[in-house]
Amino acid sequence: MLATPPSQYTELFNTLETLLQNVFPKHDARIMAEIFCEAEFDGVHTHGLKRLPRMLDEIQQGWIDIDAKYETLKDQAAFLILDGHAAPGPLTARNATLKAIDKAQQNGLALVAVRNTNHWLRPGYYARLATQAETMLLCWTNTMPNMVAHADVLKNPLANIGNNPLAIGIPNASKTEDIPEHTTEDKPIIFDSALSQFSYGKMEHYTERGEALPFAGGYDKGEASCDPQAISEQLSSSAIGWWKGSGLSVMLDLIAALLAGGQSVLEIGRKPGEQNISQIFICIDPKQFWGESYRERIGNLVLDLEKHAVRWPGKSLSRVRAEHDLNGVNLPQATWDAVLSAVAQFSQ
Repeated sequence: MLATPPSQYTELFNTLETLLQNVFPKHDARIMAEIFCEAEFDGVHTHGLKRLPRMLDEIQQGWIDIDAKYETLKDQAAFLILDGHAAPGPLTARNATLKAIDKAQQNGLALVAVRNTNHWLRPGYYARLATQAETMLLCWTNTMPNMVAHADVLKNPLANIGNNPLAIGIPNASKTEDIPEHTTEDKPIIFDSALSQFSYGKMEHYTERGEALPFAGGYDKGEASCDPQAISEQLSSSAIGWWKGSGLSVMLDLIAALLAGGQSVLEIGRKPGEQNISQIFICIDPKQFWGESYRERIGNLVLDLEKHAVRWPGKSLSRVRAEHDLNGVNLPQATWDAVLSAVAQFSQ
């Protein structure tokens, strides 16, 4: 196995596929290798290979069952309910996305609800998957309690809601100004964000660099704090928009738990780790609403946003991906060493 981390996509993918066959069945190892590679080449390193050692630990803890498969509980024309049965979260989420795409292409729109699953790694991957099929996707997950509701922070500075990450993907074939000329792929519009001011992956990044957050991202014993380590240790992140983000977190949690017939954030918090979470995937086929004219319309809307320099979480994805496809990724040696060590220990 390569001691130095690969930098080109094909080399990294092939290396990971071989490596992950020590953990997953062959077919699943190939898919997991793709999901990890996509995160690295899209520049979302906090939700890429850095999370693999944690996933292997959760498998050994019995929180993830690599031999389990999802079960279809209800299948109607425009919606589907799946039970993940603790199978690897990224595999279940990918299958849910593909099923949502298929139903949307048949019916215009579709909703897939999933219960009893686990961390899906990077939600933007599923949004991108949908846009490649020229469909839109809105997906979100609930989590363990890892955020403090804004109104409760002074009297009860303990995590009581989830940062419930969500992603939105919209297909887009227009040319945007921030994409290098050498790339000719479609430039999907992706929004990818947790509802906390900073994701825990991003706070881990700041902690490793010994840096404070650029502005308060949570609480340290009830006081607003820029200390990413203290916030992470106390699971006391703050919501985007404070009370508004807190309210959105609650609503997304309730919808996911109700439609999937699964657990809510507070119920998830009664078990160790982050098990039995609930997820929603809503897919829309814009061609069935407006035919091929949607392409020109979205192109014009995107150009208008570009002229006004509007930005959002996920906007730089296409530019970063084009740069990495051309020049490769610089995977930290420490991250690669941790991956090799974790897989070796798992295989013993």
